[in-house]
Amino acid sequence: MATVKIESLSKVYSTRDGSQIQALQDINLDIPDGEIFGIIGLSGAGKSTLIRCINMLERPTTGRVIVDGRDLTALPSKELRHARRQIGMIFQQFNLLSSRTVAGNVAFPLEIAGIPRTAVRQRVNNLLDMVGLAEKADVYPAELSGGQKQRVGIARALASEPRLLLCDEPTSALDPQTTGSILHLLQEINKKLDLTIIIITHEMQVIKEICDRVAVIDQSRIVEAGSVLDIFTAPQTKTAREFVKSVLNTAIPEEVRQNHRPPETGESRLVRISFIGRSAGQPVISTMIKEFGVHANILFGKIDHIKSTPFGTLTLELIGPPADIEAAVGFLRRQQLNIEVLSENE
Repeated sequence: MATVKIESLSKVYSTRDGSQIQALQDINLDIPDGEIFGIIGLSGAGKSTLIRCINMLERPTTGRVIVDGRDLTALPSKELRHARRQIGMIFQQFNLLSSRTVAGNVAFPLEIAGIPRTAVRQRVNNLLDMVGLAEKADVYPAELSGGQKQRVGIARALASEPRLLLCDEPTSALDPQTTGSILHLLQEINKKLDLTIIIITHEMQVIKEICDRVAVIDQSRIVEAGSVLDIFTAPQTKTAREFVKSVLNTAIPEEVRQNHRPPETGESRLVRISFIGRSAGQPVISTMIKEFGVHANILFGKIDHIKSTPFGTLTLELIGPPADIEAAVGFLRRQQLNIEVLSENE
């Protein structure tokens, strides 16, 4: 495993006309041993530049990249080349050598490192077995599916026994079913090899399925970072909320909103309740109705999982005297649930 610390990192590109483009600005991140850490952002936000700065394929303009206590930005070329062997890289478009077989692609970094042929063969066989491609050793990349090509890419990235694995949009070229299998493989590798993994993506579904923590990057800056559960259940920035909405759309459906009619007697208030983990199985709503005498009209509900944690949302219309509604909302908040009071158009 590897720890990664990024301190005050910035990257500026100079164009031919002499102007400058700020690709990254004051990036600070701490990634502990064994974590699967996601970095999500839209195209052009700076996430691919960031991952290339982590393995020093791009040298930061300012700041430091520290892996296992070693400042990569301060290493001379020879030591940096050696340090890079501890960092594996998986690419969006696979980057396989078409003239080499599957086994040949996985063996390539070992051959460059001067590893004896017998050891190379044993290592390649073990890796292909790990990624489920043992029977494809003598096949060429043109004969493989997209998912199989990415599995070859993963095996090749693991060939030098890295402590850190960087993944640059590893599933964006794959269909949903294949994406799921690749993410499951990365989770297995993380556990089996005690490997720290950093995933760059623009797909919040990838973050939801596999990551422990996530940083949201927007216009070259980290605008929000935290546990995946916290970001999904209580995003603090507009950018994070938009990403979460793309996966967990908790808005009241338009047809429900159009058919909704305010009560003829009493007042009403729309509330959205988020149930997380064990609270998802508690009889909170029935308890609230019994204790405070309000009516609860269920307008919309959804249950999902964030990694292995159950997460549900329920949109209710609470009907009754204002004081009883206020007391009922207070009761819900005391149950350590995330409560949002909504307007009619949310």
